[in-house]
Amino acid sequence: IQRIEGTGDTVAYDDYSNQGGNQITSTWEGRDVYRFQTMVSYGELEQERYGLAMLPYVAKKQEQAIRTIDQDANKFYFYGVDGLRNYGLLNDPALPAPITPVAVSGNVLWSSKQVVDKYNDILAMYEQLVAQTNGIIGDGVDMDSQLVLAMSNKMSVNLKSANEIFATSLEDMLKKAFPNMTIETAPQYSTDAGELFQLFVKSARGQDVGFAAYSEKLRTHTLVPDVSSWKQKYSATTYGTVITMPVFFVQMLGA
Repeated sequence: IQRIEGTGDTVAYDDYSNQGGNQITSTWEGRDVYRFQTMVSYGELEQERYGLAMLPYVAKKQEQAIRTIDQDANKFYFYGVDGLRNYGLLNDPALPAPITPVAVSGNVLWSSKQVVDKYNDILAMYEQLVAQTNGIIGDGVDMDSQLVLAMSNKMSVNLKSANEIFATSLEDMLKKAFPNMTIETAPQYSTDAGELFQLFVKSARGQDVGFAAYSEKLRTHTLVPDVSSWKQKYSATTYGTVITMPVFFVQMLGA
């Protein structure tokens, strides 16, 4: 997996000067591919009997095979594959350690916080993101950046909670402060260690900060006939989720 970092400098202009320059430093990090598969099989009389009931049995089995592939692929994009250099969005070793939610009267859980306190937790993540990126020239993190806030479906309910003072929701407060923020939800953010939040920039300095990687999204193998039945294999590959620039990620755990 390619990672690129650029450096350069300028000097005062002079018609006869050749000073100043730019350099690209590339690093290559290994990832292991994982190929996985599932099977579809059906009998001759079996599909005929379902056909009498107006059920497109074979087509439905084929659709289910694709859903099964997609479901496992989604799992690998979150967690990677054990035993391989194959990591996910939640466990890539390059990700920064999660920060702790702001304590209010000794409480860090959102269930015990007011709307403004929940907003301050997200603001703390943003503050950490700004500190990490240190105002990178050209693609600095600011209020108009293409930010993504990811949380569990369970915690997303809090976005609709109303602010007691300003009669507005947490979601409205975030949209006003971060007009280009996208909020994404997934049940995987409810972890055994507590609720996990991620805040990251979609792209910076001409690169995506992370992407779901695969070499083959789906392969439909040859349909194999037997005496009075058929079978077919479906397979796919994954490299997990590749985090190319972890400095543009912030995590919070325990809200």
